Amino acid sequence: MPLIAEVGRRSPKVRAVILMVYAVLILGSVMTVFPFLMMLSGATATNHTTWEFRLVPRYLYNERSLFEAFIFLKSYDHLEWQWKMPVPPSSGRNTFQSMVPGRRPGPDTPIGESLATHFCVDRFDDFRRAYESAGSLTTWNEDFRRVVEQHYPFAVDELRAMVEADSDFEPDRHAVIQVVRRGFFDYLGRFARDFDEAGRPDAGAPQYREILERYPVLADDPEFRAVMQDYFTCRKPDLSDPRVRRQVDDFYEFRATLPLALRSACWFGGPYRQFDGDISYQAWVRRKYGTIEKVNEAYGTRANTWVQITEPQERLYLRSQYVYDTAHNRDWYEWKAQADLRFISPAATEYFWSEFLQLQYGNEIAALNRAYGTDYVRFFDVPLAERVPASGPQRDDWIEHVRTRLAARYMQFDGGHELWNTFLLDRFGTLEAVNAALKRDWENSDQIRLPDLQAAPVGSPPTRLENDMVLEFVKTVLPPEMLRLKTPEILYRQWLQSRYGTVEAFNEAYGTHWPDMNHIYFPMAVVDWKEFDESRSHIRWFTFFRAYRNAWENIALHKRSLWNTFVFCASVVLAALVINPLCAYALSRFNLPGTYKILLFLLATMAFPAEVTMIPNFLLLKSFPLLRIVICVAGVLVGSGLAAMFVSSKRMVYPLAAGLAGGILGATIVTDATQQIFEGGSVSLLNTYWALVLPGVASGYSIFILKGFFDSLPQELYESAVIDGAGEMRIFTQITLPMSTPVLAVIALWSFTAAYGSFTWALIICQDPRMWTLMVHLYQYQMVMDPAEDLAALTLASIPTLIVFLVAQKVILKGIILPTYK
Repeated sequence: MPLIAEVGRRSPKVRAVILMVYAVLILGSVMTVFPFLMMLSGATATNHTTWEFRLVPRYLYNERSLFEAFIFLKSYDHLEWQWKMPVPPSSGRNTFQSMVPGRRPGPDTPIGESLATHFCVDRFDDFRRAYESAGSLTTWNEDFRRVVEQHYPFAVDELRAMVEADSDFEPDRHAVIQVVRRGFFDYLGRFARDFDEAGRPDAGAPQYREILERYPVLADDPEFRAVMQDYFTCRKPDLSDPRVRRQVDDFYEFRATLPLALRSACWFGGPYRQFDGDISYQAWVRRKYGTIEKVNEAYGTRANTWVQITEPQERLYLRSQYVYDTAHNRDWYEWKAQADLRFISPAATEYFWSEFLQLQYGNEIAALNRAYGTDYVRFFDVPLAERVPASGPQRDDWIEHVRTRLAARYMQFDGGHELWNTFLLDRFGTLEAVNAALKRDWENSDQIRLPDLQAAPVGSPPTRLENDMVLEFVKTVLPPEMLRLKTPEILYRQWLQSRYGTVEAFNEAYGTHWPDMNHIYFPMAVVDWKEFDESRSHIRWFTFFRAYRNAWENIALHKRSLWNTFVFCASVVLAALVINPLCAYALSRFNLPGTYKILLFLLATMAFPAEVTMIPNFLLLKSFPLLRIVICVAGVLVGSGLAAMFVSSKRMVYPLAAGLAGGILGATIVTDATQQIFEGGSVSLLNTYWALVLPGVASGYSIFILKGFFDSLPQELYESAVIDGAGEMRIFTQITLPMSTPVLAVIALWSFTAAYGSFTWALIICQDPRMWTLMVHLYQYQMVMDPAEDLAALTLASIPTLIVFLVAQKVILKGIILPTYK
């Protein structure tokens, strides 16, 4: 019968109460499901720099976010090395993705916040010093105005209002910055509106120059010019423009001409992630070798699956990087020779040249411009010359960078062979010693030539010693005029020079505004936008399922952890369904004198968290007294057996007493004597299944619950069974356990979830990776992965628990409801 009668439901107050109850129930259900939905959506996020709490990932409907995902999947360092973009540290939402695909510097963008710091915060100390040198002005006058216009020309009116409102004005840092920030954002906002109204013209357009004339504070500042240059580099191009398509087609054609030694790879995730590049390379290796065993034999690896076949970890930009002549490297270069060009990128060097210049000049582009007599906006704009400059700081910087930082593969030699001949003979003494050291077969010293450093590992690659010797030779002996660089950037400029001839013809063909051929750089932004536009659907779904696929493949790689988890959980559940019911049945069926004390002791074990018992359990398992236990059990059996044979009384007290005495003697005197003879008796159970299972075979709480449930069963059934001649084991197995199925199902679920989710205990007692359970393996997995893949792994790991619950839900619900009706 309903709690509220039909008549009562007509009352507005009762209906309001009912609606409130429903609202609370709905809210509670939403709050219950919401964390799980957040975990599911978090597992589909892009990566750890753009990971955010959204039920629906933005890249599913937002082009900018999808392009961010594309850039991340292509390569984490792609923006820095290929675009020559500054990548600020990841903090909040000011990540490197905030620069992609190019946000105009408005007040509501991360770029605007960065400019506000430059224009407002960084200038405060200079403003304070000028204020104090002017006599610590307290009222607004012409001197005060000059000080403000010198440092904050965009916030003159704001600071004037602030000074006039305070008769005892002092330049408090926080207050001044807040005021000038408002003035700067208003100034920047006006520029952004004018820029938008003009159609966001290109940097070389007359409309853009006209806009800058109205904002001299911005136009004259190098930081703002650098930000706008980044913006024009990053913003989405008009892909329907034939000049844009020509840039992409030409770059693809050039990329196909790159020497193998100067080809880098993208779309690779490495040993833990699987991106398109990994999948393509693994498919190529599989076609070549057929089986994983042949790959292991050729590469000298021990891979279990194709997922573990990864590309060599090459860092072509490193001076110390040497590509050894191995089967793995030869296959890698063979794959790069025929790979889809979208997987290939030039092994760029000018980003690292820019880093070197920043260190040389304290990250001050003005200092470099004074030294070079130039007007560069960014360090990224300074090209690395093919040959050493004639004189000045440019020459010194070029020589130091090439001699101390540049990798050998980017070097070519115009002469110097005689000097190399002399260098080697001075170092090794004789031609025979040179041949032995460098693994050459020169017949006379006239044949000694500088090696082709771009041949590795194909052709006739130099040995590691010869490569290092060349670097030392370049650093100490070779005149810089004999050195010529062959970087991808220089090769690209030469390729364009041969095709278009002049920079004017090039700019007309591409619709660009490069001042000369030496400053031209890869059109990577245009190429990336073109590739992105052609594969939107693939990128969207690849990103959506990426974390789940990587997590599943990583879990499947470690079949041992899955097997360990299965054995652990099955053993714990089996022990819980055998030992706990036996103990509870004994306490319930027999009226033992100390039953309530035993129950109190079992309940007392619940007062201590599992962490308290970890150390003693660990020490016990480390030196497990196996001999003492065996002899103790034997003493109990022997003592009770002898008592039953020789004592005529039928009372159970005598076998029990004899068994107790035999157990005590076996655990003490007999064991000590045996250990003296055999010098042992303890074994270590660490890194075994016994260590995982034994500490949790009995549960005080489960015994307490089962004892109460057994007490509620009808005693008439037991009496009828006894009259029919049934023994205790038959009563236990055929009457008690079948009637206790609901509560046993609940205990089985508790035991499974406790064992399956056990991490700390499994990590402590099974430190051998071969004995790791799934939870320990996932912990190691999470240490190297981003949050999206962590959540994907946890989501997949929760599936077994969900399956167990769904399979047993009817029985479990009976276990919850049945005691209520009793």
